[in-house]
Amino acid sequence: PAGAVVAVVCIALVLLCWVGIELLVGHAYPVVQVLLTNIQVLAIIASFDLRWTRTLRHLQTALSIVDFDVDFVSPSCLGTWSETSSHLLQLLLPFLFTAVCGLFHAGRAVLRREALDAADVGRSMAAHFVLITMTVFHTLTIRCFQAFSCTPFPDETRYMTHLISVECWSNSHMLIVALSSLYIAFVLVLTPAYSFLSLRWHIRNHSLHSPLAVRMWGWMHSSYEAEWKLWEAVMLFRRFAVALISVLGTPLIKAALTIVTLTAMLAAHVWARPFINARVDQLDFCSICGTILFTLLGMLLYPNITEQGQRWGCTEGDWGEKCRSESTVKAVVAGLALALALLTIVVSLTLAFFV
Repeated sequence: PAGAVVAVVCIALVLLCWVGIELLVGHAYPVVQVLLTNIQVLAIIASFDLRWTRTLRHLQTALSIVDFDVDFVSPSCLGTWSETSSHLLQLLLPFLFTAVCGLFHAGRAVLRREALDAADVGRSMAAHFVLITMTVFHTLTIRCFQAFSCTPFPDETRYMTHLISVECWSNSHMLIVALSSLYIAFVLVLTPAYSFLSLRWHIRNHSLHSPLAVRMWGWMHSSYEAEWKLWEAVMLFRRFAVALISVLGTPLIKAALTIVTLTAMLAAHVWARPFINARVDQLDFCSICGTILFTLLGMLLYPNITEQGQRWGCTEGDWGEKCRSESTVKAVVAGLALALALLTIVVSLTLAFFV
């Protein structure tokens, strides 16, 4: 019972944290938007199987909070909870948040004894759905494309790579593939397409400051210069690209493709400098540079670095005489990676709030 109470309290705190993050993003604070984007990218990279040390794996767990990953709050200690349940719950997350928004508006109208404006509630729910979908877009992308990844086993069976209890092309897998395919088409494609096309329409018709445009799209454009009002699409693509890379290829290929992608994003940022506030431009620049260096250090952890380590095939935690130098070098590299990740976050926060 004590463990269940602790689990419920922790889940409630994480959910409150998610609601707080969403409210901050919804109020169009550019600093929060940039920080969230770069920390989410850092969390995706930390999930690559680059043989991170135990300390860096703890960092990945902490960063998963800002990923809105339901695995972080899976109530396995409260009852039966499968990997498939987590997968489906992740896809339902934007709809659940939107439903809570609708219930909040309805409840507020009842408490105030006001007539419920269905049209106004509908607009609020639509705006809320777009906001939460764009906020967790990378996590939804990962979950959807994981449905198509299978791993073969020696007995000629194939199981889902990321849901190892589900056999590929079984009834459960077919359901997941069907739902993920529909989700990609109607949520991951239509939601951002509708959002950015609508924003472009308002820009062309000089109606960005109309009440409807402010409610629906204000958070997407208010931080950017007039000529870069659609730059949020680039920020979204950054998370989408790294998320898609995370379900493709081997760990080293993932890391290499991520560095190429982030370098291209860095070049685009330096060329455009899209934010109204120059300090936010500096924040994004420093965050991307720190993330690239963190990925490079992660690549060093994957193979054996020293000649002795390569000769004897040393593994993590092997401090024997033959592998002591390898373990020492990897401990230093891991310490640098951890320090760099924390330094990137600290510098970003300093630029955001204190400079």
